[in-house]
Amino acid sequence: MLGEPVVYRPMTHDQLRAAAIPDAEALGNMFQFFTQAADSFVGNRDLNLIRTLNPRLQPLEDWLLTHRPQLQAAL
Repeated sequence: MLGEPVVYRPMTHDQLRAAAIPDAEALGNMFQFFTQAADSFVGNRDLNLIRTLNPRLQPLEDWLLTHRPQLQAAL
């Protein structure tokens, strides 16, 4: 999308909690919840209702294309 190579390096939840970044423990806990409760966390969402509440909602790919100049400028 941005013409930059990206390498995916997955981390475990424990590795994230131990990372030297602000709120690492909270982030690790949050992503662990997202992983363990994926069915109820994501499955219970009504996307039609969400789009009614926020008609500007876009898929990530569309948002990235729209904001490409700003994202490239930040590199």
